[in-house]
Amino acid sequence: MAIDRKQKLSIGLRQNKNRKSAGYLKYYGKVVQRDGLTQRGFINHVTAHIPGITESMTAAVLETVVTCIPELVAQGVSVKLDGIGIFYPTIENPYGGISEEKMKEGAPSAALVINGLRLRFRPDSTKLDNLTSKSLKDKTAMTIAGIYTDVKVGDKTVEVLLPMDEYKRAHSE
Repeated sequence: MAIDRKQKLSIGLRQNKNRKSAGYLKYYGKVVQRDGLTQRGFINHVTAHIPGITESMTAAVLETVVTCIPELVAQGVSVKLDGIGIFYPTIENPYGGISEEKMKEGAPSAALVINGLRLRFRPDSTKLDNLTSKSLKDKTAMTIAGIYTDVKVGDKTVEVLLPMDEYKRAHSE
C-alpha cells in the first residue's frame, strides 16, 4: 500500500480532564479530522491514479463493488480485497438466546433466532499490506498540529485546536 507522504496526518493533543482516570491531566493524541471525500471525490482520486481510465469506468466499478459486497455477504460469502481487508457477515442474536421450550415448539424460524444480520469489516493484516495500527503508523507521515482546548461560545463549550506555536507562546510566559 503506497501512502502519499506529501500530505501529513495532523495530530492534535487533548488533555484528559477526568479526575477518576489514571491518565488525568495527561495528553493523548487525536486525529485532526479533515473533510471527507464523497463517493464522487473518491472516484476522481482513484481515476487520477490510473492512466487511461475514465471517471465513468471507475464509477461503474465502484458502484458494482458497493452493490456486490452486501449481496455476497447476505449469502454468507466473505469478500477479501487484498490490501484492504475482509467483509464478512455476523448475526445479532436475541438477548438471552432461545429457550429450550421455544425450540421444542417446532423448527425455529430465522426471525425467532436472529435479531439482525451485520456486515463487518476486518482490515488486511498480511505482511505486505498490513493495515494494523503499528504498521500503518510506520507508513504515515505525521505532525503535531496543536492542542485541543475548550472555548465557551455562548452557552456551549466548543473544542478548538490551538496551533502549537500559539500554545507554546501562551505557556512560555
